[in-house]
Amino acid sequence: MALLTTWVNGHLGFTLNTVGTFIPAAFIIKEAIPEKPIAETWVTVVTGAGGDLKDAGGVFPDVAFWDDNGKRIGRYRTKLGDKIAQSSERTVKIPNNENDGTISDPQYIMLSHDTDATCVAMVQVSNGRLSGTVYGDTGYKCGQAWYHSQRKFKGDNLMSKCVWLDSDHSHPNFNARAMSFHLRDMLPSPDKLKLYNSEPAYLCKSTPRYSFWKHLIPDGIVPFFYPVLKYNNHSLNPKLEGTNENPIDALDRFKYNKDVYVQQSESEKEYRRRRRARSTRPNKRQGSNMDPDHLVLTEIPGQTAREICEHPNSVGYDIVSFVDGKYCDLTKRSVGTAKADKELYDLCVGTIMANCFDVNSTTVIGAQGLVGRREGFASGASAKSYKTRAHWK
Repeated sequence: MALLTTWVNGHLGFTLNTVGTFIPAAFIIKEAIPEKPIAETWVTVVTGAGGDLKDAGGVFPDVAFWDDNGKRIGRYRTKLGDKIAQSSERTVKIPNNENDGTISDPQYIMLSHDTDATCVAMVQVSNGRLSGTVYGDTGYKCGQAWYHSQRKFKGDNLMSKCVWLDSDHSHPNFNARAMSFHLRDMLPSPDKLKLYNSEPAYLCKSTPRYSFWKHLIPDGIVPFFYPVLKYNNHSLNPKLEGTNENPIDALDRFKYNKDVYVQQSESEKEYRRRRRARSTRPNKRQGSNMDPDHLVLTEIPGQTAREICEHPNSVGYDIVSFVDGKYCDLTKRSVGTAKADKELYDLCVGTIMANCFDVNSTTVIGAQGLVGRREGFASGASAKSYKTRAHWK
């Protein structure tokens, strides 16, 4: 078997560049990697956005992990008050409590969340022998609810979108209580990235490799590759692992039910019972907006308001982007749509003085004068002020 434990030139995972291509991510939280192989798995969750982005932090998720044969190695149960703040990271050290304490590589990882939504930018996993990282960009690429993030992993050069986890779907566009991934497939060897970039289905239509789940509970069971995949050595460096021997073997052969609570074989009766019991806590979220009183302003390259407005899976906050000179009002956006209709505006700068958004007064300037942000286009309507702002640079 090719070496799994060698970091790929200092990389444990991959992110998207500004043109949407997966590239190796040169970032490692070294203190969250054991110095030698041990009968524990260390899981680090990094939340997205900056300290001034509201509601991006939340409860630390429950974690379960299995070996390559689908045998559970260990689990972590979230305790009351077990929080992780936005724009921060936290590492939990989980003993191999379900395989008699034997050293075993955590190949399949599942994070299942509680009610308090968290936007996850990165998850690093290591037992001192196998280490790997998955970034929010992978979930974004595969259809998980997401938002821009201020979090920078290495200087100004490495960033990732964050993806939302939330069990009671307190926002209508949340689509994941849980996420799961096959750790060795997150290692960014050039052959693997070439495969994923050539055809995203090898990443997103391979449920055991990466998936997100609307209801999967902490006791849930994720799908495994069966038979266990065999891997080639890398085409240029035999010390690295390449793709699995026949890439098509990793593609889904049937449609998985991503709405299950426990496993694929659960009965329809059990599914309906759990669905009826699901929490529906009240909130002030509207449209695709987490908090209509909060405004994000960004100057970070690649973060456009147009993408927030036009992407069907974006969930977050109204945003001003000085990158593309646009403003997106997510409160007006229809839930589950990507159509930019009355929610995407140019910023009022230079010669643009009508049908645009004035940043200083947070008002839309229509063809006939100032109008309120949510009051339509009636002349003389008052402007709506945001209570909080976050300026990302």
